[in-house]
Amino acid sequence: MKIRTIFNAGFIAYSAVSILLYSGFANASLRFVSFGNWGTGNKTQRAVAEKLKEYVKNERVTYLVSPGSNFEGGVSGLNDEKWKKVFESVYYDESGAMDVPMFTVLGSEDWQGDYTAQYEHYEQFFSDDNVTLDQKKGTDTSNKSPRLIMPNWWYHFFTSFSTNASVSLLKSGHKDMSVGFVFVDTWILSNQFPYKDVSTQAWDELKKTLEIAPKVVDYIVVVGDKPVLSSGSSKGDTHLSYKLLPLLKQAQVDAYLAGYDADMELLDYEGVTLAVVGSSGNKGRKAVVKSPNSVFYSEAPGFLVHELSAREFTTKFVNGATGEVLYTHTQPKKNRIQRQHGKELKLINKLPEVMFHPVGQLGVVSYSDAFTKIIGTLGLIILAAHLTLTFGTTLAKA
Repeated sequence: MKIRTIFNAGFIAYSAVSILLYSGFANASLRFVSFGNWGTGNKTQRAVAEKLKEYVKNERVTYLVSPGSNFEGGVSGLNDEKWKKVFESVYYDESGAMDVPMFTVLGSEDWQGDYTAQYEHYEQFFSDDNVTLDQKKGTDTSNKSPRLIMPNWWYHFFTSFSTNASVSLLKSGHKDMSVGFVFVDTWILSNQFPYKDVSTQAWDELKKTLEIAPKVVDYIVVVGDKPVLSSGSSKGDTHLSYKLLPLLKQAQVDAYLAGYDADMELLDYEGVTLAVVGSSGNKGRKAVVKSPNSVFYSEAPGFLVHELSAREFTTKFVNGATGEVLYTHTQPKKNRIQRQHGKELKLINKLPEVMFHPVGQLGVVSYSDAFTKIIGTLGLIILAAHLTLTFGTTLAKA
């Protein structure tokens, strides 16, 4: 598949031109796979990886997306054996089907190690402007594993694809669609990140990007490690629900993809789809209390398959042990009242420039929701009091 990525003019323009070559399909679409919390090195990761590779080989997958926590405990540097043991060898496929771009950001696990290593790994192959991804595979042409892409802690790129590929393509006037992807680092966006200048810049650029995106693209997908809302162990994040959720709604974002919690879940918040895919390396556990926004929840290990067409955005939740589709969510393409046809190029050039922002030394990274901590502590106090009263009553009756 011919893919061209340009890193300049403040954006990443990404075009899957070869979708047009599939002329046998009346309605072509853009398909990608998301999976998170994958770098455990255990049997679950390998089992999920095998099913994922089967799917990629049998379907037209343009690229892969990881919302973070790529390596359990992070990596110690570029020479860490985890690169081969839990990434390259696990997702290697002899057919070459897995040799596709894999867009990612860091998650809480990645920040535990050398947090610049994943950017440095990316820069070894994609540091030059105005180059195609095909040209930058590196000198080892036998590489048949995904190519990790992370030009900054946060970034964006836009993709166009045809949705009406046929023999009469040039005559009938095919319908080109577009999607804007916005990757965020939820640790940097948190109120606990120590470098406030970096956090402020990340928020400012995110707001600017989400202000422009609905004016120029048909679909908007935001990707980040921590869920905004969740029935899983994190129960979501109050800071993100207070600051990020209103931005997602205002920009008419189609989906926010997260990891962090070891489960798969789909939630709906006033028309914004919130999907969690954090069980690609570990099986999760059943939700004790489900979020009122929860539509689907599974503790099974797995991955998500996303498909964009001219009419709808479809997400499939796939069991990584069996390959079974557990749940399918379909949402219609949104009618973007802010869309400005004919002004796309001018607006795209106003997007924040994608460039690396160095971060200073960090101590022990501890990223937890203070509100959840307080509620959890109160819950334990109430439970202890309840048990004490119950025990006292039992003794009195005895």
